[in-house]
Amino acid sequence: MPAFHAPTDQRTDKAVAVFIAPGLEEVEALATVDILFRAGIPTTMISVTPERAVVSSHNIVVTCDLALAEANLDDYDMLVLPGGIPGTPNLKAVEPLMAAVTERVRTGRPVAAICAAPSILAELGLLEGRQAT
Repeated sequence: MPAFHAPTDQRTDKAVAVFIAPGLEEVEALATVDILFRAGIPTTMISVTPERAVVSSHNIVVTCDLALAEANLDDYDMLVLPGGIPGTPNLKAVEPLMAAVTERVRTGRPVAAICAAPSILAELGLLEGRQAT
């Protein structure tokens, strides 16, 4: 089982990975993690940098559970891409993450993108024939 924020009333074996990039919009990541936690869904915050501590767009340090190099993305049922500037382009610059996102979207596995992050999916050509907001 991956490292995650374990809810005391875990209601599912499904696990979610929320990716944290420098310059993220912290509310888009942390509110998502909080809602998943309250819903009883195991959630891991994964830094896309080698360090677990990541600085947000408002200079808030977010401490992640894992760095991307430590994570096995196959352990997660859903990947979440929070937005923010420059968080969104910083996520897009991480090739192993983009490869995992592309593979998941093409095979119908869940990927969520918030605010500016859906632009990543569009730039990768993953929204062709789909509706997105």
